Amino acid sequence: MTFTDYCKDDKILVEYYTTDTEYSHELYDCSQRTDGLVHCVDGRCGCTSDNDCKDANGNYRYDPVSHTKIVCECPSGCTLTGSSYTCKPKPSCSAPEDCEDTWCCYTSDIGGDRTCQKQGTIKSYQGKSYLCDPPEGFVNSANKKLSLLDFLLKFNPFSRVS
Repeated sequence: MTFTDYCKDDKILVEYYTTDTEYSHELYDCSQRTDGLVHCVDGRCGCTSDNDCKDANGNYRYDPVSHTKIVCECPSGCTLTGSSYTCKPKPSCSAPEDCEDTWCCYTSDIGGDRTCQKQGTIKSYQGKSYLCDPPEGFVNSANKKLSLLDFLLKFNPFSRVS
C-alpha cells in the first residue's frame, strides 16, 4: 500500500510518516505558517498568489541580496511562472516597485541589466550617466524628502551666490 501526502482542503495538509513500528499521519494547518506558504497545494504547504508572500503587515518582502520583490511561483495568478508554489525573489526588475525602497531598477531601456541599484548609484551607458533616484526622492538631514530637481537646485555647485 502506498500513501501520498495530500490536501484535505485549502489549508489542511495530511502528511504521512513512518517510525520503526508504525505508519501514520499528521495534520498540518498551512494557514499558521509565517513564510507565505499558507495554502495546501499539490500535497504540500505553498503559495497561490503574490499576496501570500507578503509579511504579516501586508507589505511585500524583498530579497536581502538582489533587493528584488519576493513573489509566488505558480502556474497562474502569480508573477513568476512555474509550479513550485514557493515564494522566491524575482530574477530581475522591470519597474521601480520591483525593488526595495531606496533602490532603483536599472532597466534595459537605458542599457541596464535589470537589477536593483542602491540610491545614489550612477551608471553609464553610451556616453550618458544615469543616477538612481528612487520615486520617493532623496532625504535631507531634516528628514524632508527632496525630488531630484530640488536636490540639484539646492546642491548645484554652479549656482550663483549673491
